[in-house]
Formats: sequence, structure tokens, C-alpha cells
Amino acid sequence: FFKYPTRIVAGVFVLVIIIYWLGILLICGTIQILHSFFIVLNAISKFIEIDYEDLSAMNVIASVSLAVSISNSLAHIFVAMRNYRYHMLKIYQGDKSFLLSVTSASPQYVMTSSMIYPGYQIAFMMWGMVISFAFTLVTGLVVNEAIGLIILLGQADKALRLLGQLIVFPITLVLLFYVQVFISENLFLQDRLNYHDRYKPLNVNNRKLYELVSYYSMFANMAVGLFTCFFRIALNALFGIFFVDRLDTSVFTRDMEHLDSGHRAYVSMLLVDNAHNNPCMRVFTHLLWTRALAARFKLRQQTEPGCRDETGPSACGSQVENCWIAAGAAETTVDGQNGAGGYGSNMMFCDIKNFAVSTPAKIRWFLAYTLLHNPQLLRLRK
Repeated sequence: FFKYPTRIVAGVFVLVIIIYWLGILLICGTIQILHSFFIVLNAISKFIEIDYEDLSAMNVIASVSLAVSISNSLAHIFVAMRNYRYHMLKIYQGDKSFLLSVTSASPQYVMTSSMIYPGYQIAFMMWGMVISFAFTLVTGLVVNEAIGLIILLGQADKALRLLGQLIVFPITLVLLFYVQVFISENLFLQDRLNYHDRYKPLNVNNRKLYELVSYYSMFANMAVGLFTCFFRIALNALFGIFFVDRLDTSVFTRDMEHLDSGHRAYVSMLLVDNAHNNPCMRVFTHLLWTRALAARFKLRQQTEPGCRDETGPSACGSQVENCWIAAGAAETTVDGQNGAGGYGSNMMFCDIKNFAVSTPAKIRWFLAYTLLHNPQLLRLRK
């Protein structure tokens, strides 16, 4: 059972409210700007012919852009919540391989970065929503105006022919890639070791032919690289625009993640939460504190005169099989003083020092500990 911290739940609630009001502000401001723009054009209509149908088209594009930006932000909130749970569970299991080098930073730096995270999350979400809305709006307006201008000038046939010529090049490159895949599968890879294997082993069969084809295909792959490089730049720009509000993952490469201050704040928050909410640590401290309280109440029953009075109900509690039922124990603080606002309920503290542990329980404990540190042994168990 995983329970989200109150800070995370409150942050999500604040983000949803901000997305709602920011969406209203964006759509109202955009429509007002578009209307003002057409009013200015109307004032100089003697020089410019105005098509008022464009105004309705722009309103539709603005609405679609707002829907895209809101959906993108809400999806990122959901993914961030899911990844927070996934990352915390991995840290609880001792796996910190996905974390940054911030794990070796000083504690005061990590603590400060963790306090920065809630503010960063809200600010990044606002900027991400604004940037995605602006990008979608500008892209839609440019495409709409370009299509309208082409139709107005009667150049639709020429534009379609040009588009077909541009598409031929990437299609040819994709076909060339799959031709190389076919050649690799049928000429360069050895046969399957077993009939039921899905893939062939990664072993070169015709090494001389492989080196020859690799050399001469270098020139064709240069053309593929030109298109792939442009496609990579476009994808990086697109991901940078729509994923700028994601702090649970960095938009930078793995070796440059330390430059992402937002992701550093997220990792610092994970480390602080693990330091205070790790279930193993909490159970361990609970056992230590329970044993200390049990010893304290046992000593109290033995030393205080009021606790040894057998004529009536004890004010300190009663003992049942190495356990002490402390009356009003919830009102006792750590330093032994009576705390204000106690609940006045009875609590049971057991001294586990003298408890007998059965042999099957020991065997099961050692088995669980062994399997936890050697998960590959699970497949060998019947």
C-alpha cells in the first residue's frame, strides 16, 4: 500500500486550479487580441480586403490549441504522480541507479532543492502550458493561412506536386533502410540455434560480404543521415516544447542532467522523502521505540507506589504476558512529560526480548532475506 504525501496531493490540487484559470485567461486573451487585430484591419480596409471567415477559423484554432495544452498539462500531472510512486518504490528497494549525481551532494543542498520543488513544479507547469498553447496556435494559424493563400492564388495543383516531390525523398530513405534490414536478416546473420527462437543470434555469417556492403552503403547512408538529423532536431524541439513541465524526467541527455535545475529539485525531493518515509526505517524505529516504551512502563510499574497498589485498578496499567497495557499512554510524550491534548486511550507495549521464535519462522525469514538479495533464485524454486 502506497500513500502519497499531503504535499504532493496539495500540489496537484493547486496545479489543477491554476490550469483552469490559466486556460480561461489564455483563450479570452487570444480571442480579444484576434478581434483587436481585425478591428485594426477594418480601419484600413480601403487598402486590405478582409475575410471575416478567417476570424471564426482563428477562434476554432485557438480553442483546439487550448484543448491540446490543457490535455498535455493534465497528462503530465498524471504521469508525474505515477512516476513519483514508481521512483519511491525503487528507492525503497535500494535501487538508485536512475538518480542523478545529486545523491553525492551535501545534505543542505539536497534539503534546499527539495524545498524548491513545489514552486518549480507550479512555475514549470504554467510555462509549459503557455508555450504549448502558443506553439499549437501559431502552427495552426500558419497552416491555415498557407492553405487559404494557396487556394486563393489557384496554386493547389502545383502545391500538391511539390509536396509529393518532397515526400518521395524520405519514403525512398525508409525503403532503403528496410532493404538493408532484409539483407542483414537473410545474408549476414547466422541461422537460429533453436527452431522456436524468435530471432537469429547476433553473429555475422558472411563477414567479408558484410564489410564490403557496409563500406559501399556508407554513401547511401549519408543521405539517410541528412534526413535523420533534421528529424532528430525537429523531435528534440517538439519534445522540449511539450515536455518542458516534466520535472520527473530531464529533457537533457543523461550526461547533462545535472544542468537541469528542475530535475535536480525533483530528485532531491525523492531523497528527502526516502530519508523520512522509508518503510524499513519506520518499522525499525517503531520497534526500537516500542521496546523503549515497554521498558519504561515496566520500570514505572516496579518503582512508583501508585502503580503497585493491588487494591484497585492500576493508574499505570496492567501486565499481560510480557506486555504492558498503559492507561492513557497517548498522553505521554517522548521526554516523559504529560502532553497537552492527549487522547486518553490505552496502548499496549510488549517486550519482545523474551519472546520465543519458532524454527519455521527463522527459516522463512532467512529465505525471504536471501530471495530479496538474490532475485534470480526465484526461478529455481518449485
